[in-house]
Amino acid sequence: ARSGGTVEDVALLPPRSIGWIQLSDRVEPPPGTPYVPMSARMLPGDGDLPLDSILMAALTNSPGIAVCAEVFDPANNERSNAEAAELAATAMRQLGFR
Repeated sequence: ARSGGTVEDVALLPPRSIGWIQLSDRVEPPPGTPYVPMSARMLPGDGDLPLDSILMAALTNSPGIAVCAEVFDPANNERSNAEAAELAATAMRQLGFR
């Protein structure tokens, strides 16, 4: 989303060009908000990205690749590692991953 890429761009990549996916969600920030690296990455399904479409395009391109959650959420600082991992696992299961 930050790069300006689209689901169609993912679908048009050369076959098997995706090695793995680190998945997070986001809400579009207000105009003029500065980008802060490794921040504002939400649990998959908690934001506005078309994750189902992105995943379908990516997995069609490169079946069987590893897909994991990558969430940099300040709220995780207040959670135990187990709780943060369970939240990520639950989010991934809701997208069809086990």
